[in-house]
Amino acid sequence: MNRAALIVVCPGEEGNYGELPGTKIDAMGFRDFLLSDVGGAWRTDEVQVLTNPRTAEVISARGNLILADYALVVFSGHGGTNPINDKIYFYIDGERMPQDDLVRNEKTTLIIDCCRTYPIEEGMERQASLSAVSVTNIPNARDIYDAAIAAAEPGAPIYLHAAGHNQTSTEDYRGAYYIRSLLKVAKQFGSRTDSGSDILTVQEAHCQACKFLRQEYTTATQTPTMSGSVKRQRWYPFALRNVPPPVSKARTQIERLDEIQARLVASLIGTRR
Repeated sequence: MNRAALIVVCPGEEGNYGELPGTKIDAMGFRDFLLSDVGGAWRTDEVQVLTNPRTAEVISARGNLILADYALVVFSGHGGTNPINDKIYFYIDGERMPQDDLVRNEKTTLIIDCCRTYPIEEGMERQASLSAVSVTNIPNARDIYDAAIAAAEPGAPIYLHAAGHNQTSTEDYRGAYYIRSLLKVAKQFGSRTDSGSDILTVQEAHCQACKFLRQEYTTATQTPTMSGSVKRQRWYPFALRNVPPPVSKARTQIERLDEIQARLVASLIGTRR
């Protein structure tokens, strides 16, 4: 299966007003997550990271999304909502780019961590990564992730926004609160050992991240939202976990027989002595 991930972060110029240094952490954290087994074992050539890109660079990079069987777009930086048409914009190279300009594929999930306030103000202060998700070896991680993508219902793109209507998104030097929360719940899911599902869907990741954000960052006023193709039964995957294979009864019985046999041999050797 052909995948394409585009991670765009716009921290701005170092030392300038409105700089968002945490977005650089977002980029590293999300890239490392996708390349890990927990994140679906994406290949390095499938994940492109753009930092403070020119508009032309973004337009060129989005071409890779068109031919993909599944596309994932992540943006972290300044943005807002146009009061005329209610459309959400990013600031790319000082210009406003509508979020839908990054959509070139129906099977797309967009994770947008920027403000959605009126009006769009340059240099608006964002007040929202997690270190790389720990390496977890999951046999056939890529195949499992691909199968989940193929099983998901077709439809319009899914949008995950870090802030609600007319709200600001929050960050600190460690990154954006919402993206950090997404990666945190993915890491927790990857290390689970219970008998639940071995796939964390985009919907589940969003809901758990919202809960984590409210509990962990009590001063944050943002309310993450999900929109787009949300009336579905089968969702795209977000994270995987390493589920140990169940031990069959037959195997357990054989192990017990081996143990009994070993004890008998040991006892016979002791008797002969």
